[in-house]
Amino acid sequence: MKNMGFMQRFGIGIETARRTLAANGNPPPEFDVQDAFVLVTVRRRP
Repeated sequence: MKNMGFMQRFGIGIETARRTLAANGNPPPEFDVQDAFVLVTVRRRP
């Protein structure tokens, strides 16, 4: 993805998602990182 120009730095998106969701009052995201994909579960805030 980085080589194709879809991202700026490796690993920055996960931390950004965690920080943004926490600031919004949401539970932390759940990540399932595989070789071919990343599945993210985002839950609404209580």
